[in-house]
Amino acid sequence: SRYVVDPEDAALLRTSENRVHTMALIHEQLYQSPNLSSIRMRAYLARLLSHLRSAYLTEDLGIELEEEVAGILLDIEVASPCALVVNELVTNCIKHAFTGREKGRIVVRLSASRRPRELRLEVSDDGVGGIAPEVYEQPSTFGFLLVRNLADQLSARLSVTSGEQGTAVTLAFAAPSV
Repeated sequence: SRYVVDPEDAALLRTSENRVHTMALIHEQLYQSPNLSSIRMRAYLARLLSHLRSAYLTEDLGIELEEEVAGILLDIEVASPCALVVNELVTNCIKHAFTGREKGRIVVRLSASRRPRELRLEVSDDGVGGIAPEVYEQPSTFGFLLVRNLADQLSARLSVTSGEQGTAVTLAFAAPSV
């Protein structure tokens, strides 16, 4: 990547690098787990968001990145797609949600749903909004296609709300037994 001159190509490489880093963090977290079969999502997502902060955010951007994550354990078959979804959605927010603004807020939530044995993963921002739900239903970019496919992998219900108050993308999926 040091030899890439075109800024668009450099950005694509950085995005790919962050996807790989997301997977590497999952495996690192798994190896540090006492039982090698589950991942503490609060600790994992804190590390992932810390990495995304350092990769994309500078002081002059004024974007806050927060996590509200319950003490949930997930096996790698569920944790991996969740992590990649968070990576894609947060990256998309950083790149596009605050166009023309000096500051903003992105929140990642993982919690138990009101429905029994269901989890909710949500990435929301208070940015410019304007993402139509069909962007995820009929994705035309690799990032949106990846989110759609990962939601399908989790058998998740995917919902998008977007307006003047920002955008929220939510996945609701069955809580695995760990």
